[in-house]
Amino acid sequence: EMVINQAYFHIKKEYPEFSCTIVRDLEKILPKVQLNPMDFRFVMFSLLSNAFDAVKDKRTIAPKGYEPKVTVSTRKLPRFVQIRVRDNGSGITEKNPDKIFEPFYSTKNSSHHPGLGLTESRRIISHIYKGELFIESDFTTGTDFIIRFPILTLM
Repeated sequence: EMVINQAYFHIKKEYPEFSCTIVRDLEKILPKVQLNPMDFRFVMFSLLSNAFDAVKDKRTIAPKGYEPKVTVSTRKLPRFVQIRVRDNGSGITEKNPDKIFEPFYSTKNSSHHPGLGLTESRRIISHIYKGELFIESDFTTGTDFIIRFPILTLM
């Protein structure tokens, strides 16, 4: 909740006219996963910032009636806790969407976006926590970032 609000108010600070529906579909009880809260905040802030940027950008070119929406959901899967950040923005136009995880790759023309947030997020999730971070994107319907953390098992 806190990171969702921080990311939203961060974009509102830069673009005061920005508005977006935020849907929170969070399970009440999830199994334990091992992670550092600072790492988790960094990853979620990066994913949410990208989602808010995508819906903001689409709003400028979308037909009348487009309503920006970002959904954050959590689920318990058989071996993982899954977090999904979904936006209905303009999607990724790359033929290979994994390119967005390459260092210094950015579609934004700004010194504030050096193209390291998603790279570092994937490194944190996969190398430190042995989880997964991947993307599903369609130019017409938006983008889903999916994180899967392994559930801790007691020995």
